[in-house]
Amino acid sequence: MFLGAAAVLVLGALVVLAAWAQADADIEIDDRALAQAKLAHQRDEARAQALSRRAQARAKRQRAAIPPPPITVPEPEPEPEPEPVRRPEIRIRPRVHVAAKPGNTEKILDARMDHANFLYDRKRYEEAISTAKKVLEDVDNDKDRVRMLRVVVSSACIMGDADQAEDYAGDLPDHDFSQMKTRCRGYGVDLER
Repeated sequence: MFLGAAAVLVLGALVVLAAWAQADADIEIDDRALAQAKLAHQRDEARAQALSRRAQARAKRQRAAIPPPPITVPEPEPEPEPEPVRRPEIRIRPRVHVAAKPGNTEKILDARMDHANFLYDRKRYEEAISTAKKVLEDVDNDKDRVRMLRVVVSSACIMGDADQAEDYAGDLPDHDFSQMKTRCRGYGVDLER
């Protein structure tokens, strides 16, 4: 760039000299000096252009050497966790409400026994014992009595109440007693007669 400016100055000086020479006929310009000046000017122009091309090529190489900025892909937002499925609590109600009409006492008693078994099956042992004891007060046949005694004894064994289990196990027939003895032994209660 500096050389280009110098060449322009030299050429400008020549032009001024030529203008003075034409204006003043007394000044003689040597043709050889004029040719040398023109030649120097052309060399300076060529050098300036070459330097300009080299500078442009160097700048281009430098731009190529700089890696482009990385492409950033935004991370996807995490999906919200689904809400847990709420399942309604299903409560099964045993059929215990039987109309209290004369002659329906047997159906009512059967429903109360079914309810005691229902409570036992649902692991509500204290309620099962309480219901079975109430039913035992109203039972008159051995089959139903054994059924309720088994509910009381089994529930008491599961709860670890050995005294209550032994109190009611003594009223069981031998076959049922041996079954309850085996079951209660699994819960750490030894039944004796």
